[in-house]
Amino acid sequence: MRELYVIFDPEMLNETFLAGRTAVVLDVLRATSCMLTALANGAARVKPVAEVDEAFRLAASLPKGSTVLGGERDGLQIDGFDVGNTPQEFSPERVGGRTVIMTTSNGTRAVLMALPAERVYIAALVNVAAITRTLVGLSGDAVLVGSGTQRRVSWEDTFTAGAIVERLVAASPEGMWHLTDSALIALEAWRGAKGDIQAALRRGRGGWNVMRVGVDAAFATCGAVDALDVVGRVHKDPLEIVAERP
Repeated sequence: MRELYVIFDPEMLNETFLAGRTAVVLDVLRATSCMLTALANGAARVKPVAEVDEAFRLAASLPKGSTVLGGERDGLQIDGFDVGNTPQEFSPERVGGRTVIMTTSNGTRAVLMALPAERVYIAALVNVAAITRTLVGLSGDAVLVGSGTQRRVSWEDTFTAGAIVERLVAASPEGMWHLTDSALIALEAWRGAKGDIQAALRRGRGGWNVMRVGVDAAFATCGAVDALDVVGRVHKDPLEIVAERP
């Protein structure tokens, strides 16, 4: 039987816990939604970095015109970056064939903290079906990692993890998965949220932050369940996220 965990804050992760397991990082509002949109729209890769200066240095080391700098601090586009952190900005015209370099307050940090896992993917509401198919086809335990909001549990990441839990149970042979307590909590959150995704996204601190900075258009794209038939696989050497079709 495979264990299914939900981690509410990446600070809870450690190498011993992640060893031999598959990690799936969620930052629904908005980083992983943007990364998946970029990959679906033809970006060659997404390179997550921790700091703004690191992003500029990486861009300077690559051929001119081959990169797109994206991300946020305090919810707002970073000075000197090409785009912010809303999926609509990662259009085919903008990202097609290019390397997207991203740094965000929560999502890119969570990806980096999940790297000790055997395999690492990114997911969001937009690719629940795709990541479910991928996880069913793997072996071993799975850890769904919420990126959190300002070092606290994220409501939207939690209920999105619950959506994946629900789909995994439905798509797998009976008894394949043991739902840990954290997975059960996420599942109950999803059952309460799925009747009105748009309203649910606005309820948490992450949703409040999106409204605070005036990018309400993100709710429609980030809340579009199963809109993208792509998963993002994190390669560790070199560190990059690339598209996989499940």
